[in-house]
This record gives sequence, C-alpha cells and structure tokens, in this order.
Amino acid sequence: MNSIKRRLAISLIIASLSLTYYKYDYEYNPDYEILDDTELAYGRYSNGLVYIGDSSYLCDLSYINSNDIIINDNNEEITIYSSYKITDKEQRNEIINILKNYEVKNSTYNNRSIESMRMEWFIHNLLYNCHIKRERTKDVDFENNEEKYYNKKILSKIFKI
Repeated sequence: MNSIKRRLAISLIIASLSLTYYKYDYEYNPDYEILDDTELAYGRYSNGLVYIGDSSYLCDLSYINSNDIIINDNNEEITIYSSYKITDKEQRNEIINILKNYEVKNSTYNNRSIESMRMEWFIHNLLYNCHIKRERTKDVDFENNEEKYYNKKILSKIFKI
C-alpha cells in the first residue's frame, strides 16, 4: 500500500512540475536605455542609472543616487553591488539587458546567459532576505564557471523569474 501512495505522490509532483513548466511562460518587456558616450553612466533603467566599469572608473564616480546601480567588470567576473536592493524582476531584467549590451559592445570576458544571470540574482536575493551569508549575498557576481549551476529553465518556471 505504501508503494502505491509513494508512486501516486511522485506522479502528482511530476504532473504539477510539468504543468508549471508548460503553462507559465513569462514574457519580459524591459524598459531601458543605453546612453551615448557623452554620459558618465552606461545606461538607464526604469528607476535610475547604471554605471559599468573597472575599479578605477568606479572610484572616480562622485555623485550616485540611491537607486543607481554600480557594476564592476574586473575581467574575471562581473559584480553588481547592492543587488539585494533590486527586488522587482522587471528592474532586474532591465539591468541585466543593459549589462548584456555592455558585454557585447566591449567584448568582455563574461559569457553568461540572461537566464542564468536572472536565476543567480534571484537566488542571491532569496538568501539575503533569509539572512544567509549576507556579506556574500548582498552583491551578485556573475562568474563564467557558474553558468552550469544557474541555467535551469525548469527552476525559472517554478520560481516564476
């Protein structure tokens, strides 16, 4: 009898995951702008400016608003500082699209997919909000070798990110 209940439970879980996977497909319509070379910021998302550069460029920035995003490109990884502040998935997507534009335009070392960056950022925020390793999870760092961990379409569907 326990075997039948276990099979039924597994079947229900698989059916639920399948429905979630096929039924939910979120379409992103990001609202962002890539600024021209006369601007100090690289882009603008719906709530502020996005500054991208190496450490020396970022140190020279003098006036940053609380909603502005600072992204460090150090050729080994790309770090979005204080990423925990961005809780809206549309805004995260806008910032990631600005970052991808920067990567293409500047031929950077980073070759992460948009899906894996969305997932990693979501996981960092989740851990930060659960007070888990807050010093590490307050910023999100996109390393190439982590693509395989975060590029899981089924998890994106389940978490609806």
